[in-house]
Amino acid sequence: VHTITLINFGNQFMDSAKIKPRLTPQQARPKIEKYCSYQERSQWQVRKKLMDYGLSSVDADMMLVELIRDNFINEERFTRAFVFGKFKTKGWGKKKIQQGLMAVGVNEKLILKILTELPAEDYSDKLEIIAQKKWRLIKGSTIYERQVKLQRFLLGRGYDMDAVISIAKQISAYSADE
Repeated sequence: VHTITLINFGNQFMDSAKIKPRLTPQQARPKIEKYCSYQERSQWQVRKKLMDYGLSSVDADMMLVELIRDNFINEERFTRAFVFGKFKTKGWGKKKIQQGLMAVGVNEKLILKILTELPAEDYSDKLEIIAQKKWRLIKGSTIYERQVKLQRFLLGRGYDMDAVISIAKQISAYSADE
């Protein structure tokens, strides 16, 4: 027979089976090392995970310092991996990458430094490839309507307005000549 204990939290009842046990710093250390080894993480992500394990704020901060010292966490390494990963695999533009990094607590100066490492030629080539692929899929009654849809799509991908307008005009003009 399986029994479930309900615990009263104010006006909410929670199933005791869903309450995660609090870990001690000694129990959390190997888990967080594995978490950091699996893929690059920001300090914010690791601190949040430590807090989810039930560590106090002081214990979480102390462990964070140890993880940085032992090179499990490196904000610059994380930022570089994030920037190049999102750019190459998802085709994100600089603005969307910057927003994603700021959402996980990365310093803006570090973000801008790493974004300058993206080769300008690769960036414009990627924008053109994405724009051409999307152009073939966009439906619209006029070239202008398709151009606006393309611009909206590329802005949503995080590319800057000037580059988006330029590539949309270029592709729509080329399409109109066909």
